[in-house]
Amino acid sequence: MGNSKRDNVLQYMQSMHISKGSLLREHVNVSRSYLDDLVEKGDLTKVGKGIYALASAEPSIYRSYAEVVTAIPDAVIALVSALSFHDIGTQLPWSVWVAFPRQSRSYVPVSIETPIEVIRMDQNLLYDGAEEHIIEGVHVRIHSVEKALADSFKYLGRVGLNVALEALKDAWGKNKIDMDKLQEYAARDHVWTKMKPYIEMVQQP
Repeated sequence: MGNSKRDNVLQYMQSMHISKGSLLREHVNVSRSYLDDLVEKGDLTKVGKGIYALASAEPSIYRSYAEVVTAIPDAVIALVSALSFHDIGTQLPWSVWVAFPRQSRSYVPVSIETPIEVIRMDQNLLYDGAEEHIIEGVHVRIHSVEKALADSFKYLGRVGLNVALEALKDAWGKNKIDMDKLQEYAARDHVWTKMKPYIEMVQQP
């Protein structure tokens, strides 16, 4: 019986790699203590309070994104972290930048071990350019290149002009910008006028 439960847990984790313990208990019908036993046996690892990972799974470079979204389902990976995911700029953010709905009760659980930078956005702007990617079996919403660039200029005080401008130049040089989308998101962020001189600058040969 124990082996059967173990097989069920590991089979579930093969598809997810990272999961909340509450989801595991719901889908596989095991107790918290049983999951802790699997941690002691080396089948699972704890990557946060109540969050488990498959020990045999090789962590991807973006595992921290999956960990954050597992702990905070409303979160969207944003700004510098979104740009890094899209291979824009040279910044390797120490923290994961995430956006929450301003009107929601989303908060950073004390259990989360990954350092994060929080930006709260109006709900009607938060999901602009939000793309869904699967990281280690976890559905992760990540802002598009254009949305992340527009937000970098909106939150220039947090991001810094050098970082925002470097990202804009890099995205343009790699032909990763849909200018219509960038203008749309920048206009909705009320930063198109601010961005336009920099865009004209990077477009010059």
